Amino acid sequence: MKKMVGFRNLLTLVYMELDNEKIYQILQENLNDFIKFKEFIYKKYKNELFIS
Repeated sequence: MKKMVGFRNLLTLVYMELDNEKIYQILQENLNDFIKFKEFIYKKYKNELFIS
């Protein structure tokens, strides 16, 4: 997940100079990080998400 934090920082700092092919490559090679992040967020906030 540390790599994805770096990727997020890259997006916020140089968003005007992004290389779409590099973004695609990063997303393809680190998709598991997104899955882990989603699971972490779900577990941490699941009780708050489903309040009626």
